[in-house]
Amino acid sequence: MSHMRLIKQAAKTIARRLPPGLAEQIFDDMVQYAALGVLRAKKKFDPSRGITFEQYAWHRALGAVLDGLREMSPVSRYYRKVFPDVQHVPFKPNSDMARSYEVDYLIPLRAEEVLSRLPPRLRRVSKMYYLEELTLAEIGKRLELSESRICQLMKEARPLMREGG
Repeated sequence: MSHMRLIKQAAKTIARRLPPGLAEQIFDDMVQYAALGVLRAKKKFDPSRGITFEQYAWHRALGAVLDGLREMSPVSRYYRKVFPDVQHVPFKPNSDMARSYEVDYLIPLRAEEVLSRLPPRLRRVSKMYYLEELTLAEIGKRLELSESRICQLMKEARPLMREGG
């Protein structure tokens, strides 16, 4: 591929943001994701926009690497934001396990701590949603409330969880 320097540089740029040791484990995967980003850039590049292909491909490669890392992670961005301790747990790239240590152990521990500071009604709804993984409709049936009311309660609970209750 003629843009190998750009591809490797994009992977190295993202690798510098990762925890020590992780970048070495998954560097080849990051290079592959960057290469896919450059291939997609070739298909979608429009020279009339006034930027060079390299500029466009650079951003597409970085985005593809980030998307690939998110895809490999067993934890969503929301969980990483609400439960910052997850950032420090070892990442298991390409793990076949459906649930990792983060999801099975750390998040429920941190979740219990965060949820315990919520008012009882919000705690109950949030626990069903985050820990029991029920849908809004399922929670609504259990509590004999509408799905939209459950959505309102979740919207009320989220800022309280971020602030610590």
